[in-house]
Amino acid sequence: MPDGGRIDISLSNKAGRAHLKLIDNGEGIAQSVLDNLFVPFFSTLPASQGEGMGLSLCYSIVRQHLGDIQAESEPGQGHDRIHISSQFLTSVPITPFFCLSRVYFVKRIETR
Repeated sequence: MPDGGRIDISLSNKAGRAHLKLIDNGEGIAQSVLDNLFVPFFSTLPASQGEGMGLSLCYSIVRQHLGDIQAESEPGQGHDRIHISSQFLTSVPITPFFCLSRVYFVKRIETR
């Protein structure tokens, strides 16, 4: 979000699973990029600026914990700071070692 924006982060417990939701109101992600978002070494940056491992590592970690991760986006819908342009949804099973109340936290980050 080069011109600033908002990121909402929430973590909750539903049906025995921990749900993490990240929502922003940035520019959105093109469908061609969204289709490859979790592919190792995929990047929209020049080779000298990124290796394309961040989201593929997130995907691997979530899957190793028997979880799911998905991304949804509507390019161009977030500029007015009201519409959601992108969201990442993650859920993992809650084990006896990982306990949450119904809603653990909600955080909003404003950027400039």
